[in-house]
Order: sequence, then C-alpha cells, then structure tokens
Amino acid sequence: MITTSSTRAATALAAVALEGADSSISWRPPADCYEATKPSSARCDDDGSAFQLVVGGKPGMGLVESELDYRELAEEDSTVEQTTVDVAGRTFTVLVDDGGGAEDDTGIMSFLHQPEGSPDTFAVVMLTEAPVSDLPSTRVVELYQVLGALELEPA
Repeated sequence: MITTSSTRAATALAAVALEGADSSISWRPPADCYEATKPSSARCDDDGSAFQLVVGGKPGMGLVESELDYRELAEEDSTVEQTTVDVAGRTFTVLVDDGGGAEDDTGIMSFLHQPEGSPDTFAVVMLTEAPVSDLPSTRVVELYQVLGALELEPA
C-alpha cells in the first residue's frame, strides 16, 4: 500500500511514501511517451499498445515474502518466471508474468529490491497489454533508466 506526497509533472521527481512505514521511493517517469497518472504511476499509449509503470513497495515485508505476495497476484493460467538483474549497483529480483497468453491478458514485470538492513521491499512494476516478450526495446530502455535513477529512502 502506498500514499503519495503530491502530484507532479511527468518529468519532475515524484516521491512516494510507503504507507505504514518511514520509507519512501522517488522516481522520474520517462519523459518520452509517459504521462503521470498519479505520483506513483505513469502511462504510455504507443501505437495502440498501453504501458504502465507503478512504483511502491511492501512495508515490513522482506524480499522473499514480497516475491510470494506478487506471485499470488498472477493469473491462474500464467507462468511466472524469476531472475535477477543488477542496475546502478542494486540487485533486483525480477518476476515476469506472461499473463497467460490469451487475448486481453496483461503482461507484468515486477522489479523488487530490499536495501540491506531495511524492513521494506521496494517495487517498480510494468504492466503491458502486449506479451512481455514483445516489449519494444524503447520501453525496455526506459524501464532500466527508471530503475537506475530510483532514489530509495529506507526506514
């Protein structure tokens, strides 16, 4: 659960406080295509496909618990793959939910990071109407730029 500090323009830094915790995550949505819908999310409509980025976290939840929580949200017919990536000196656990592959299914990529010593896990989630495997390279580059520029303030 998250609360937000204020609404900002798409290119401004937006701070998102984790509800029930002293932690916060600050981010800047990609300037090209994305428009902020809330301080914690931004949407891009590109050639008939929609992409949404959401930032937040799981207060008081460790990385393993957060992974299990995200897996429970997956659709019954989907496959969730797990991997890790290092971006800007941080290791993210990545959960990729293919959405089941049926028409109108949502593909989800969840990037989870728990700073050392923090009781909270931070998340950046991308939702797409297209299969995750079909993400345009531009959207992938923007996603990694967001991950690299995150400002995490653990409790």
